[in-house]
Order: sequence, then C-alpha cells, then structure tokens
Amino acid sequence: MLLVHGVAAHLGWWDAMLETVGDAWNVAGLETSGHGRSEHRADGYSPSEHWIPETVAVLDAAFGGEPATIVGHSMGGLVSLGAAAAVPDRVERVITIDTNIRVPEPATFDLARGVPGKPPRVYPDLDEAVARFKVRPGDTVAVPEVLEPVARSSFERVEGGWRLAADYRVLGRFTDRMVDALLRRQHGSVVVFGGELSPNVTERAVRYIASAVGRPVPWGMIPGAYHHVMLDAPAALGERLLEVVGDPHPERLPWMSLAQPADPPGSAIGAETEVA
Repeated sequence: MLLVHGVAAHLGWWDAMLETVGDAWNVAGLETSGHGRSEHRADGYSPSEHWIPETVAVLDAAFGGEPATIVGHSMGGLVSLGAAAAVPDRVERVITIDTNIRVPEPATFDLARGVPGKPPRVYPDLDEAVARFKVRPGDTVAVPEVLEPVARSSFERVEGGWRLAADYRVLGRFTDRMVDALLRRQHGSVVVFGGELSPNVTERAVRYIASAVGRPVPWGMIPGAYHHVMLDAPAALGERLLEVVGDPHPERLPWMSLAQPADPPGSAIGAETEVA
C-alpha cells in the first residue's frame, strides 16, 4: 500500500493511523516535491511532469512492480489517480480520502482548483510556529496528541527562524478537465472515502466518478471526521481501510454503498481531454 498526502502536507499526517493497524500492511509513502522534506522546484510544479512520475517511481522502488493499492488524501487522491492511469499494471486499487472531485461545469472546467498560496510567515522559534499551526480547511476534531506532532514536523529552520516546509506554490495545480481525464483512464478499482462532517464527498459526486470510470464505485463515510480524516479519526480510518483492502466486494460491507454511473460513460463534458 502506498500513501500519498494532500496539498501542503507530509508523511507525518499518516502516523496516527498507522499506529492503529500495526504490521498488517506492507506500506510505503512519499513526500512529493515541494512538500515535507522533499526539495522545492525552482520552476514550479506540474502534476503530470512531477508528482505523478514521483509517485510511480516510489511504487517501483517500494514494491518492485507488484500490484499495489494507492491511498491518497485530498489532492493526493488526484495524484493517486494519475499514477494509476500512468501504470495500470502496477495499481490494483485507488482509494481516495475526502478528495473533492467536482461534477464538471463548463464555466469552471479549466479553472485552477484552489487559491494560489502566498509566502509563509517566518516565526522566531519553533514553539511559536507550532502554536500558530492550523489545518486548512480549519474544521477538525483532531486531539492534541495527534495534531501537535504533525504541526511540529511541518516547519523547517530558515534564516530568521522557522517557516512551513511546504512550498506555497504547490496550491492550485489541478483543473476539473485534468481530473476528468484521469478518471477516464482508470483500469483498476476506485473506492471513495469521505469524512462524515466534510462537504467534499456526496452521492452526486460519486455517481459522476462512476460515470467517468465507466463502472460502479464503492464509497463510504468515516464517522465524526472532517476533511483531515487521518487526523480526526485515525483508528476508524485504518480499520476501514483494512476492511476494504481485505474484501473483494467492499460494497457489501455494512457501511459502504455502491454508486452507479449517473450517465452513460463518455457523455460528460471533456471526455476526450488529456492531462495538462
């Protein structure tokens, strides 16, 4: 299983969840360029030129070509879909976690998703930086024992103090056109998780996903969680991932549903587009 973090996040966001599942998985993870301890790119970031190939490279290095499940949170879900489209023989299943996949609309089809970032503030010491740390979006029920280590490992030392390690230029890298193209290139299973308290995953959205991939899509919600599911409900997320990965028919699990395609495959806007 390969874990792919969300925008401006890092590998430490998965730590609390991994503590709940012990040695059940052969797990790898990565910090895509511009995130965590990975270097920043002077020329900016492209999902197709940078993050997707980086994810494929880790798949190869970690699993030697054996089929894997990729689990991606938020933007990491889009990167995961991209890796699965690039090397379908090496990806058995993609599980997206509270990834905001929107039903395409002509007016917004080519607009960048997310607001571009701005240079981060530099704090004089790490304790003050950690005290000011906030997740985005801001709603969370993460306990301090989970959130504080994530915050502390989110900063790097720079001249004059400490600042967020993530490059602020990583925001706004996908468009709905790109996401639609990735969905239409999925060969393995696609499973959708959402946070119960987050607005990102809806039945309408999952029905669109099913239409784009051309087959039914199992989906379910993690109780009591907002967008940052692995922080809000790490044990529940880990347990339910284990159930889904271990069941050839996850839609039969009592907390899962099966979304049927909303329209005939290929009928949505942008069916013939490619990833930019």
